[in-house]
Amino acid sequence: LTPNEQARLAQPRPVNPEALEACLKARYFLGKGTGAGFQKAREYYEQAVKIAPDFAGSYAGLAAVYFVAADDVLSNQEAMPKAKELLATALRLDDTNAEAHLWLAGIHWSYDYDWVAAEREFRRAIELAPGNADIHVWYGWMLTLQARFDEAERELKLAQLLDPLFSWNHAAMGNLLVVRGDYPKALEQCRKALEIDPNYWFAYTWCLGPNYAWMGNHAQALKAYEKGAAIEPGPQPIAFLGAEYAKLGNREQARKAIEQLNRLPAQTYVAPCWPASVYIALGENNTALDLLEKAYQERSGCLTGLKVYHDLDPLRSEPRFIASLKKVGLDK
Repeated sequence: LTPNEQARLAQPRPVNPEALEACLKARYFLGKGTGAGFQKAREYYEQAVKIAPDFAGSYAGLAAVYFVAADDVLSNQEAMPKAKELLATALRLDDTNAEAHLWLAGIHWSYDYDWVAAEREFRRAIELAPGNADIHVWYGWMLTLQARFDEAERELKLAQLLDPLFSWNHAAMGNLLVVRGDYPKALEQCRKALEIDPNYWFAYTWCLGPNYAWMGNHAQALKAYEKGAAIEPGPQPIAFLGAEYAKLGNREQARKAIEQLNRLPAQTYVAPCWPASVYIALGENNTALDLLEKAYQERSGCLTGLKVYHDLDPLRSEPRFIASLKKVGLDK
């Protein structure tokens, strides 16, 4: 043990077992990445806070719900200030809580667009809990968005080693490999994610679908996107499905996807990036750029993918797109 580890272990904090059990249940539902899962996770974390109001992990976990739900169920502008407040409480109770530093790192890159501060918090989280797979997978995701692919792969491999039965760890690796163009290996990772959880919509929408699309197998890509949207008919799956229809020349179905997205705000938040992706596929770049500017005004986390995702390639020479890259700190 290092001197720092010895010092921390010399000051054990008692944990209420009922609160811990509620947090474990919450983490399970949060990992599903669905609207219903977010709701259940929030209920269990709130239950943990009531049981043990002095337990930092409950507040960090509740902040995680707001972070993961942002740009999917809630807007960043609504979710992130709540998450920040919860993390301030968690760190006041225990400034060595690694997960609090993890989610603070997430807020820095996906809301503040402050990649330096995010890096600092990730490193602190890893220092405090090097065996926490969640820290490594999210750090790997951020590194992917910065096109730091070799570093990202190391972190994602470590996450898989630490927690090989969490679908998200394999889907995140698959997403990295798609972006890097290593399609056969990406396909293997997407399938691993779905072997663990056949109803994991994220693996269909962000891993399997894009991988088939960029391999040129649009028939299989369409099936993957349809499956993702059937499992979780939210903004992201609908938008990715609509964009694939547009790429196949089915403009009518692509327009229907846009209509669906326009109706969804009555039920849930729709980040402007998601309809923008359909408009890009339709070749309507000005409309897409307008939506990306709106996304910046809303401090949307979806803009953090501007540097690496291939679907945005038709916009890369546009001055407004270049300006957007700079605004979110991804122009280097």
